[in-house]
Amino acid sequence: MKRILLAISAVCLLVTNAFASDKYFQVENDFYQCAISSSQIDSVVYSKSDATLDFHYKDGHCVWAKDAVGYIDVTESPCDESFTDSLHLDNLTQEKIAALDEVTESVPDNKENPEYEDFIERFNRSCKVKIKWNNDKAEVSVNPSDYDVSASVSGADVVLTIEDKKVQVILSGETASGSLKIYSDYKFRLDLDGVSISNPSGPAINIQSKNRVYIHLPENKSNVLKSGAEYVKQLSPTGEEEDAKATLFSEGQLIFSGEGSLTVESPSHHGICSDDYIRFRSTLGDISVNAGKDAVHAKDYFLMYGGRLTAVAADNGIQVEKGYAAFYGGMSKIQSDDNGVETKSELTHTAYVLVAGNANLDISSKEGSAIDCQDGFYSNGGNVRLQTGGAGGRGIRSKSKIVVENGFLAVELSDCKPVWNENNQDFTQPAALRSSDSIIVSNALCSCCTKYDTQGAKVINADSAVVISNSVVAVEAMQDDYENNEFDIKAKAVEGNDIAVLNKSMVYISARKNALCSENSVVIGNSAVKLLSDSFDKTFLKYNKDFDLSGAFFYNKLVNE
Repeated sequence: MKRILLAISAVCLLVTNAFASDKYFQVENDFYQCAISSSQIDSVVYSKSDATLDFHYKDGHCVWAKDAVGYIDVTESPCDESFTDSLHLDNLTQEKIAALDEVTESVPDNKENPEYEDFIERFNRSCKVKIKWNNDKAEVSVNPSDYDVSASVSGADVVLTIEDKKVQVILSGETASGSLKIYSDYKFRLDLDGVSISNPSGPAINIQSKNRVYIHLPENKSNVLKSGAEYVKQLSPTGEEEDAKATLFSEGQLIFSGEGSLTVESPSHHGICSDDYIRFRSTLGDISVNAGKDAVHAKDYFLMYGGRLTAVAADNGIQVEKGYAAFYGGMSKIQSDDNGVETKSELTHTAYVLVAGNANLDISSKEGSAIDCQDGFYSNGGNVRLQTGGAGGRGIRSKSKIVVENGFLAVELSDCKPVWNENNQDFTQPAALRSSDSIIVSNALCSCCTKYDTQGAKVINADSAVVISNSVVAVEAMQDDYENNEFDIKAKAVEGNDIAVLNKSMVYISARKNALCSENSVVIGNSAVKLLSDSFDKTFLKYNKDFDLSGAFFYNKLVNE
């Protein structure tokens, strides 16, 4: 196996068929502007006279000619068994990725399907209950009146008890000091038909039922739910204390549909909360949440097939206590003081985050992680943009794998620095991607960068392998080490137990030092890696075992003009 650092002395070097392929990621000028070309590359030419490296396509055009001062090509295959194993995904990971292929929400016909009851289309209405608020008063009507539905009204506070099936509740009107509490032995439909409810002392809507609630937002109808800064104790008819965790709270499942809009404000509690799961249907309009705790909080899981969620939270944007969050469609724009999306669970392999299809996530977190997932991050398609700051900030933090397939991922660290971890008696370093397992980027576009005063970050950091396959990856890590009186925390661009760049990938890394850091091997196979720095020393590329290439490796020195 050849291990070479080659100083080129010839005026011009021609390497034919170095990147022959019928599908190729092409980067024009700025590495943030990426496109795909189906042309085959005919040759790679290095010219020492003007320090350029040109990729020549068979159709005649040429890209990527930029101040190259070093070039390496070794024709032997670098893919030994260890990196073949790194590319292998365990069965559980394969199942998650396979599940992402089916992202279209369809109404199931089979009653044995566990999601059969989640669809409002399967709910047959036989009774309509209309509640209309007029400032400090509320009126309730039940049609037909012989249904087993009762209402207690005190000013603008309504308590509704449903003891019959097939009930639809329709809310309208406006109140600045009212509320709705619902008890039900059965699932029911709740239409927000142009209603505005503000409760200064508790939830606007408190559903004390463990059954499904179909929350429907009729088209062209705007709805507002607000709660106050302090909640009074909520009591049942028998005097027992009840949960009141959010402006819109339910003990059971919450399933949202309809093309209307909903605005939720909660200065001291969660915005929307279920002690079961929450589902956003593909037929959903706009939901805006501003919360003093989590904007959206679910106990079991969160599913999003559509809609436009805008969330501002003093804690987490979306938190799942004991399960996963899956984004199959729609647009989520989240600003959080803590984690943007957080999943956790006492059970293993359950608290993951999935992104697929045409889902769009735009997350900005002041502290913590934009996405914090206990059991892995898996994407197949989608468009994910993450920004985080503060002490120890992470773009994606996972105790399991981070797998990015097909889609686009951009992560920005802004003004991040290491933070002391009392539990581990060590520093937690900032990272765009941080996995306690492996990081795999396949057939994707990925950008990870540090900005402003970020120091001591490991931009892409895995305890196991970092594998980049058939992808374009840009890592901007022009940052300083973090130093205090006792510690010197090293800044690094990419770190993994093994690092592999394979299958026609293009990787750009700009860093002052520690660009590629591997405990074992660095492999570049049929790919190109472009390193840019204002200095080049032995710490720029670090590996303890092998440095194997069958592609292009070249280094550009940045010159301050």
